[in-house]
Amino acid sequence: MAINDACLLRSAINLTLKKRFRNHQSYLELHDMFDEASLRTELGQHCDLMATAKLLELDQFSWNQYEFITAQKPAFYTIYLPMAIPPVYLGLATAEKQDKVYKTSMLLGHVFQARDDFLDGNADPLVPGKVGTDFQENKCSWLLVWTLENCSDEQKKEFQHCYGSTNKDDVLRAKELFRDLNVSQTFLDWDKEMWTKIEVAVEELTDPALKELHTALLSKYNRDPRRRVAPSA
Repeated sequence: MAINDACLLRSAINLTLKKRFRNHQSYLELHDMFDEASLRTELGQHCDLMATAKLLELDQFSWNQYEFITAQKPAFYTIYLPMAIPPVYLGLATAEKQDKVYKTSMLLGHVFQARDDFLDGNADPLVPGKVGTDFQENKCSWLLVWTLENCSDEQKKEFQHCYGSTNKDDVLRAKELFRDLNVSQTFLDWDKEMWTKIEVAVEELTDPALKELHTALLSKYNRDPRRRVAPSA
């Protein structure tokens, strides 16, 4: 049923584009953008599902895999696509402008996903509005990859036993290992550094409309209490 629903949605996108924009000068480019978004989402989801289905050992989880997932899913369809469509539709897009939007979108998507990972494992469920299940689902998250790279062999062995388990004691032990390694503070330091990079990238945008768009997005995101990883965020 879910697969059929996904096919219906994909067909609906094509039908909507054809019905509303067929005579638009940028119809083909808009169509290509949605096609690319669909493929990237499917690739990212495939890698994500390989982790949750436990087709990969924890030792195979890496920053390359994590960054690939974040680039294909949240960064592209959540950030880049909505930002890249208006200039194309209005006939104002250039290769240089779209490239800058893409680069800032990749940074934003990476940080946004990492924050979600952090909140999933650390926040009160009332804050993000959901109960975190990344540990139980064996997700390839920021917390996981950093821990695997920085824990001792003994801690890694214990972590491999606990992570991906639905047993409450295993989940609690995995969180204890995060605390032992001071993962939270490490993440907050990383988040602060990445946010500075984002602000610099936005400040370097020369197109006034693009800069205003990015500034508005950052402002709205930072005002959302469900996305705050620290009081100072």
